[in-house]
Amino acid sequence: HEIVVVGALVGVTTKSAQAGETVACDCVGVYALKKKTGEAIEQGVKVYVADGEISATGTVVAGITWAKAIADDETVLVKLNA
Repeated sequence: HEIVVVGALVGVTTKSAQAGETVACDCVGVYALKKKTGEAIEQGVKVYVADGEISATGTVVAGITWAKAIADDETVLVKLNA
């Protein structure tokens, strides 16, 4: 799944699309999303979209972590727009 940001709304694509192409996105639910390398993130905290990845810092809120992710994890479970 790729992360899509439209204003303050965050979604994940349901299929592949070319840049600029209209694509369906899910904006609710829990998804395993690519996280920033080297960051450990606790369960139940707000996370952000930064350069197409999930990060502990940023300006666009992606949602709340569903589970803890250690620094070596490539993804983190995120409840979108929570």
